[in-house]
Amino acid sequence: MRNSIRLLIIVLILPINFIWSKDNANPTSDYQREKTISLAINPLKPFLGLINLEFEYQLSPQISVHIFVEYLFKESDHPDFVLYMGPRYYYSRYSNVSGLYSGFNLGYFHFKGNIKKSTLTIGGESGYKILVNDLFYILPRGLITYPIRTPKVLPGFECLGGINP
Repeated sequence: MRNSIRLLIIVLILPINFIWSKDNANPTSDYQREKTISLAINPLKPFLGLINLEFEYQLSPQISVHIFVEYLFKESDHPDFVLYMGPRYYYSRYSNVSGLYSGFNLGYFHFKGNIKKSTLTIGGESGYKILVNDLFYILPRGLITYPIRTPKVLPGFECLGGINP
């Protein structure tokens, strides 16, 4: 339990060093604000009975915020509703938000039949946004989530496909 909490704290604090470092204080001068919103889904989750959508809003060339929503429509041990949101920091200095990133999130798991299992969550994520072209991207990422009411950390890996409308 203590090792899990230490790992979660390291994942959450690691990006802060890069966000406030002097090298990253001045964003790139060629930053274009025409691509500020992106939408993504995990295309495999509907086959598992989960509808999911991620919305990301670009604040600067290196910082964005995202909201992820997931709804279960089949019987399973998975939460019926998942919501999490948080900031992301991209380590690349290109005008489009892409490349290696890390961030943290706050969220909520809801179970219909057992409200006592429903809980708030904190977690961290790291991934790599690969731009296929100006419109499409692929986002493989690793996640660590800690449900507040349980003594275990939930690791995960998924790959999202998205568009920059």
